[in-house]
Amino acid sequence: MLLHAGHDLIHQTLAMVKQTRILPKVNVELFSRQKPNAPHPDADHLLAQLRARIEHIHTFSIGRYFWFIADTTSFTHADAGGALEEMLPLQLHEFVNAPAQVLFQHMHPEDAEKMFAFSKYYAMHCSNLLEDERKHIRTSIFIRLKNKQGEFYWALIQYLDAVFNEAGQLLYMLTLVTDVSHVKQGGVASMTLLDLRDNTSRMFFSFNGEAKESAH
Repeated sequence: MLLHAGHDLIHQTLAMVKQTRILPKVNVELFSRQKPNAPHPDADHLLAQLRARIEHIHTFSIGRYFWFIADTTSFTHADAGGALEEMLPLQLHEFVNAPAQVLFQHMHPEDAEKMFAFSKYYAMHCSNLLEDERKHIRTSIFIRLKNKQGEFYWALIQYLDAVFNEAGQLLYMLTLVTDVSHVKQGGVASMTLLDLRDNTSRMFFSFNGEAKESAH
Protein backbone atom coordinates (compact mmCIF):
# COMPACT_ATOMS: atom_id res chain seq x y z
CA MET A 1 0.00 0.00 0.00
CA LEU A 2 2.79 2.41 0.94
CA LEU A 3 4.74 1.54 -2.19
CA HIS A 4 1.75 2.29 -4.44
CA ALA A 5 1.05 5.54 -2.59
CA GLY A 6 4.64 6.67 -3.14
CA HIS A 7 4.57 5.84 -6.85
CA ASP A 8 1.23 7.63 -7.22
CA LEU A 9 2.56 10.77 -5.53
CA ILE A 10 5.60 10.95 -7.80
CA HIS A 11 3.66 10.15 -10.98
CA GLN A 12 0.88 12.65 -10.23
CA THR A 13 3.44 15.37 -9.57
CA LEU A 14 5.31 14.68 -12.82
CA ALA A 15 2.07 14.51 -14.81
CA MET A 16 1.18 18.08 -13.85
CA VAL A 17 4.54 19.60 -14.77
CA LYS A 18 4.08 22.43 -17.27
CA GLN A 19 7.56 23.95 -17.30
CA THR A 20 11.10 22.75 -16.70
CA ARG A 21 13.79 25.15 -15.54
CA ILE A 22 17.55 24.78 -15.11
CA LEU A 23 19.06 26.68 -12.16
CA PRO A 24 22.77 27.45 -11.67
CA LYS A 25 24.33 25.75 -8.65
CA VAL A 26 24.69 27.73 -5.42
CA ASN A 27 27.55 27.09 -2.99
CA VAL A 28 27.12 27.28 0.78
CA GLU A 29 28.85 30.68 1.04
CA LEU A 30 26.42 32.27 -1.43
CA PHE A 31 23.47 30.48 0.14
CA SER A 32 24.35 31.76 3.62
CA ARG A 33 24.19 35.36 2.37
CA GLN A 34 20.39 35.03 2.34
CA LYS A 35 20.51 35.24 6.15
CA PRO A 36 18.23 38.02 7.52
CA ASN A 37 19.81 40.84 9.45
CA ALA A 38 18.19 39.96 12.78
CA PRO A 39 15.79 37.48 14.41
CA HIS A 40 12.09 38.29 14.41
CA PRO A 41 11.01 40.12 17.60
CA ASP A 42 8.18 37.60 18.04
CA ALA A 43 10.34 34.55 17.30
CA ASP A 44 9.03 32.42 20.20
CA HIS A 45 5.43 32.81 19.05
CA LEU A 46 6.27 32.07 15.42
CA LEU A 47 8.24 28.96 16.33
CA ALA A 48 5.38 27.78 18.54
CA GLN A 49 3.03 28.06 15.55
CA LEU A 50 5.33 25.84 13.46
CA ARG A 51 5.67 23.30 16.27
CA ALA A 52 1.87 23.10 16.50
CA ARG A 53 1.81 21.57 13.01
CA ILE A 54 4.10 18.69 13.97
CA GLU A 55 1.25 16.67 15.50
CA HIS A 56 -0.15 16.04 12.01
CA ILE A 57 3.12 15.90 10.11
CA HIS A 58 2.88 12.14 9.53
CA THR A 59 -0.03 12.73 7.13
CA PHE A 60 2.41 14.25 4.62
CA SER A 61 4.87 11.34 4.68
CA ILE A 62 5.00 8.25 2.44
CA GLY A 63 7.71 6.46 4.43
CA ARG A 64 9.91 6.84 7.49
CA TYR A 65 10.70 10.49 8.11
CA PHE A 66 12.23 13.15 10.29
CA TRP A 67 11.37 16.81 10.56
CA PHE A 68 13.18 19.95 11.58
CA ILE A 69 12.62 23.69 11.89
CA ALA A 70 15.28 25.67 10.07
CA ASP A 71 16.19 29.03 11.61
CA THR A 72 17.72 31.13 8.84
CA THR A 73 18.38 34.02 11.24
CA SER A 74 21.10 31.95 12.89
CA PHE A 75 21.54 29.24 10.24
CA THR A 76 20.76 26.52 12.79
CA HIS A 77 18.11 23.85 13.43
CA ALA A 78 15.71 25.22 16.05
CA ASP A 79 14.06 21.85 16.67
CA ALA A 80 13.82 18.36 15.18
CA GLY A 81 12.24 14.96 15.65
CA GLY A 82 10.97 11.80 14.01
CA ALA A 83 13.35 9.07 12.82
CA LEU A 84 16.34 11.38 12.45
CA GLU A 85 18.71 9.06 14.30
CA GLU A 86 17.72 6.18 11.99
CA MET A 87 18.07 8.20 8.78
CA LEU A 88 21.27 10.15 9.44
CA PRO A 89 24.58 9.23 11.09
CA LEU A 90 23.74 11.71 13.88
CA GLN A 91 22.19 11.81 17.30
CA LEU A 92 19.31 14.23 17.89
CA HIS A 93 21.37 16.33 20.31
CA GLU A 94 24.03 16.72 17.60
CA PHE A 95 21.43 18.17 15.23
CA VAL A 96 19.18 20.46 17.30
CA ASN A 97 20.65 23.97 17.71
CA ALA A 98 23.60 22.88 15.55
CA PRO A 99 24.78 24.79 12.45
CA ALA A 100 23.00 23.91 9.21
CA GLN A 101 26.29 22.49 7.90
CA VAL A 102 25.69 19.46 10.14
CA LEU A 103 23.00 18.38 7.69
CA PHE A 104 24.76 19.66 4.55
CA GLN A 105 27.77 17.43 5.15
CA HIS A 106 25.57 14.33 4.91
CA MET A 107 24.14 15.25 1.50
CA HIS A 108 25.54 13.59 -1.61
CA PRO A 109 28.44 15.72 -2.95
CA GLU A 110 26.63 16.12 -6.27
CA ASP A 111 23.40 17.28 -4.62
CA ALA A 112 24.39 19.81 -1.94
CA GLU A 113 24.85 22.83 -4.22
CA LYS A 114 21.70 21.85 -6.11
CA MET A 115 19.78 21.80 -2.82
CA PHE A 116 21.04 25.31 -2.05
CA ALA A 117 19.88 26.45 -5.51
CA PHE A 118 16.41 24.96 -4.98
CA SER A 119 16.06 26.50 -1.52
CA LYS A 120 17.26 29.89 -2.74
CA TYR A 121 14.73 29.86 -5.57
CA TYR A 122 11.91 28.79 -3.23
CA ALA A 123 12.70 31.64 -0.83
CA MET A 124 12.91 34.15 -3.69
CA HIS A 125 9.67 32.91 -5.27
CA CYS A 126 7.70 33.03 -2.02
CA SER A 127 9.12 36.41 -1.02
CA ASN A 128 7.25 37.90 -3.98
CA LEU A 129 3.92 36.43 -2.86
CA LEU A 130 1.45 37.68 -0.29
CA GLU A 131 1.19 35.68 2.94
CA ASP A 132 -2.16 34.18 1.90
CA GLU A 133 -0.67 33.15 -1.45
CA ARG A 134 2.35 31.36 0.00
CA LYS A 135 0.22 28.72 1.69
CA HIS A 136 -0.78 27.43 -1.75
CA ILE A 137 2.81 26.60 -2.76
CA ARG A 138 3.94 22.97 -2.32
CA THR A 139 7.53 21.79 -2.75
CA SER A 140 8.91 18.36 -3.60
CA ILE A 141 12.71 18.16 -3.62
CA PHE A 142 14.57 14.93 -4.32
CA ILE A 143 18.17 14.64 -3.09
CA ARG A 144 20.42 11.91 -1.72
CA LEU A 145 21.32 11.68 1.97
CA LYS A 146 23.79 9.47 3.80
CA ASN A 147 22.47 6.89 6.25
CA LYS A 148 24.10 5.42 9.36
CA GLN A 149 25.88 2.80 7.25
CA GLY A 150 27.48 5.49 5.08
CA GLU A 151 25.27 4.64 2.09
CA PHE A 152 23.32 7.22 0.11
CA TYR A 153 19.56 6.95 -0.36
CA TRP A 154 16.93 9.12 -2.03
CA ALA A 155 14.98 11.48 0.22
CA LEU A 156 11.99 13.72 -0.42
CA ILE A 157 12.27 17.20 1.11
CA GLN A 158 9.03 19.12 1.67
CA TYR A 159 8.72 22.65 3.01
CA LEU A 160 5.46 22.36 4.94
CA ASP A 161 5.32 25.87 6.34
CA ALA A 162 7.50 28.96 6.35
CA VAL A 163 7.63 32.34 8.07
CA PHE A 164 8.81 35.48 6.28
CA ASN A 165 9.40 38.96 7.67
CA GLU A 166 7.89 42.16 6.27
CA ALA A 167 10.86 42.56 3.94
CA GLY A 168 10.09 39.18 2.37
CA GLN A 169 13.09 37.42 3.94
CA LEU A 170 12.71 33.78 4.98
CA LEU A 171 13.06 33.39 8.75
CA TYR A 172 11.88 29.93 9.81
CA MET A 173 10.81 26.84 7.89
CA LEU A 174 9.20 23.56 8.93
CA THR A 175 10.83 20.87 6.80
CA LEU A 176 9.83 17.22 6.35
CA VAL A 177 12.44 14.72 5.14
CA THR A 178 11.10 11.33 3.98
CA ASP A 179 13.01 8.22 2.93
CA VAL A 180 11.69 7.41 -0.57
CA SER A 181 14.33 4.81 -1.48
CA HIS A 182 11.49 2.27 -1.80
CA VAL A 183 10.05 4.22 -4.76
CA LYS A 184 13.09 6.05 -6.19
CA GLN A 185 16.49 4.51 -6.89
CA GLY A 186 17.93 6.61 -9.72
CA GLY A 187 17.85 9.96 -11.45
CA VAL A 188 19.20 13.35 -10.45
CA ALA A 189 18.31 15.91 -7.80
CA SER A 190 15.24 17.97 -8.69
CA MET A 191 12.56 20.25 -7.26
CA THR A 192 8.91 20.58 -8.19
CA LEU A 193 6.84 23.60 -7.17
CA LEU A 194 3.09 23.00 -7.21
CA ASP A 195 0.81 26.03 -7.11
CA LEU A 196 -2.59 24.93 -5.80
CA ARG A 197 -4.23 28.17 -6.94
CA ASP A 198 -4.26 26.99 -10.56
CA ASN A 199 -2.94 23.43 -10.03
CA THR A 200 0.14 24.09 -12.18
CA SER A 201 3.54 22.60 -11.51
CA ARG A 202 7.09 23.57 -12.48
CA MET A 203 10.10 21.28 -12.30
CA PHE A 204 13.63 22.51 -11.58
CA PHE A 205 17.06 20.98 -12.10
CA SER A 206 20.42 22.52 -11.31
CA PHE A 207 23.61 22.43 -13.36
CA ASN A 208 26.50 24.76 -14.06
CA GLY A 209 25.76 27.68 -16.33
CA GLU A 210 22.92 30.13 -16.81
CA ALA A 211 19.34 29.44 -15.79
CA LYS A 212 17.16 28.30 -18.66
CA GLU A 213 13.45 27.65 -18.88
CA SER A 214 11.38 25.78 -21.44
CA ALA A 215 7.66 25.20 -21.63
CA HIS A 216 6.09 21.73 -22.06
